[in-house]
Amino acid sequence: MDLTFTPGSIVALIGVSGSGKTTFAARYPATWRICLDQYRLMATDSEADQTATPVAARIQDLLLDACLARSLTVLVDATNLHLHVRAKLLAKGRYWSKPVHAVLFDMPAGPGGSAAR
Repeated sequence: MDLTFTPGSIVALIGVSGSGKTTFAARYPATWRICLDQYRLMATDSEADQTATPVAARIQDLLLDACLARSLTVLVDATNLHLHVRAKLLAKGRYWSKPVHAVLFDMPAGPGGSAAR
């Protein structure tokens, strides 16, 4: 499923690891994607190394501001499960006067795939 977003939007992909966020993001231009896992990988050689999250989050924030200042659409490819993380994305949208969208990846309880809503 491909969705259309207002140009210059923040699109928060929300879901647990392995729920399909990155696969979904791959349907859009690579330049739209800001990915916390990639910044962890660059900082530690492991995208799963949670000790790198503070550094990765700072990189994400810098890139998000740079893109929004230029009215570029941004897909935030991270779990975004915590309320304070989503609140920060909403605050960025307000600061830059940009729309914020959420795409939820709801995993079924049993085996199977994910579904974007």
